[in-house]
Amino acid sequence: MDVQGRIKAYVGKLNRNCESQSEYLSLWEKWYNGYDANFHKYTIYQNGEYKTFYKKQMNFAKKACEDLANLLANEKCDIIVPKEQKEKLDNILNTNNFWYMLNKQTELAAALSLSALVISVKDITVDANGSLRGKTGKIKISGINAKNIYPITIDNGEITECAFYIKSTNYEDVVYHLQNDDGMYEIHTERQFIGKSSTKGAEITIFKAKTTTPWYMMIQLNLANNLDVDSELPISLFANSIDTLKAIDNKYDAFDTEYTLAKKRIFVSSDLTQVVPSTDGSGNVKVVRVFDTNDIVFYNLPRSDDGKPLISTSNDEIRYQAYIDGINEELNIASVKMGFGKNHYSLGMGGAGEGRIMTATAVVSMQSQLFTTIKKHEIVLEKALRGFVKTLMQVATMYTADEFPDIADNDINIKFDDSVFEDKETEMARDRTNVAAGLMSVVEFRQKWYAQSEDDAKKFINENLKYSLIEHYLPGLAQGGITPQKYVEIVFPEMNEVEQKEMVDYITAYLDSLKVSSAPDNVDDDIYQGDGA
Repeated sequence: MDVQGRIKAYVGKLNRNCESQSEYLSLWEKWYNGYDANFHKYTIYQNGEYKTFYKKQMNFAKKACEDLANLLANEKCDIIVPKEQKEKLDNILNTNNFWYMLNKQTELAAALSLSALVISVKDITVDANGSLRGKTGKIKISGINAKNIYPITIDNGEITECAFYIKSTNYEDVVYHLQNDDGMYEIHTERQFIGKSSTKGAEITIFKAKTTTPWYMMIQLNLANNLDVDSELPISLFANSIDTLKAIDNKYDAFDTEYTLAKKRIFVSSDLTQVVPSTDGSGNVKVVRVFDTNDIVFYNLPRSDDGKPLISTSNDEIRYQAYIDGINEELNIASVKMGFGKNHYSLGMGGAGEGRIMTATAVVSMQSQLFTTIKKHEIVLEKALRGFVKTLMQVATMYTADEFPDIADNDINIKFDDSVFEDKETEMARDRTNVAAGLMSVVEFRQKWYAQSEDDAKKFINENLKYSLIEHYLPGLAQGGITPQKYVEIVFPEMNEVEQKEMVDYITAYLDSLKVSSAPDNVDDDIYQGDGA
């Protein structure tokens, strides 16, 4: 029984259905690999027989997926949590080489429509009753590509239950992440041993995960499935660009053929290529060829019409620019269709180091389409990362020596790298001006530029900037240029809502009392006539 059949049979007993994988998955894999036999392999009829040829491949699909992954998940990205949890979380992530894996799986998701990062715990010890004996576990994060992912339940585009196929040397595992009636996750492992000597059936173990969030993170692009509008499964980055990829490889292959056909040739008549007998000093006759038979420059032709021996050369001009322009036009079309924007890719036009596909970084910073595309994909990636980190902390608390308190969603922030689009120094200076004008809080500023959580930013301000803030904003408060409410929000961000209201009421009452005490006395103008009356 194939894997799909095994999964359908297992989940069928649990009153569930298994979604079929995309029918286009194998096609996307071929173009990501750079070779589709139905296109790149072809035959030509020559001299009474068919000969097989193979087109050259630029493999632009791989390049596009790699570049998108580098824009979405690179080394400048970060996960922001409260300071006391940050070091422990980073240690778990770095131990598992998380950022490398996220980049790799994001590229595979762009290529094959889907990938996953899955949490597991190893080295757990239990007693005879099955109870946990100390928190000795170690977290492992594994990457799985779309070929080994089998969605079971999809709710509003989110895969809430799923099966993963994992093959080892001696066994094949199908790992099911399912929710029970209480909404808690259970992990079922169906292990099938393989090998000639193995006669065992499948072994099934059930692990109660004790979380309401899945132990996996699905990575996919924010693209609607137009190939099957009734399906909630995602699609590949280049799902709608296969014909363009073919056009690119057609022109690239023709470009290579142009050089092959244009290489120097010397045509000589058969008289000049005949073997010539020669006698050595001992009287032995040897046959000497005029030209080397392995020389690819010379080609044998019959005697010319005038009866004279023929020798001529061929030096055809290479149509370099025409092919470059054609390939660049196709790259431009593919770039727009995949969301990179116009002129993102081009072939080098001569000069040192330009004879390859390269990103036009000077143009990228001005491309609004690319910026919009990246922000669109970040929506789904940010949500997935936030849920993954929350689950990771819960798992670590339950099974490892690391302790994490319950954390709210808004205390987990994902910082993406947008430096390719923005001038950071100019933006930071603008934000400083906004803080000074009261249009942006110091907390927001420190969250954005110093990668601090909201609580850490408030704590820093309270410990280091309190008197500076009071001195800066107090004149504006006294002169009515800033409201008590805004003053309290800026100067006392560490206070909760009730404390801030009490402070606002106190300041308001104090300012009102100052107005009353400084108001002029009511004087009857008819009584007071002045000294000159």
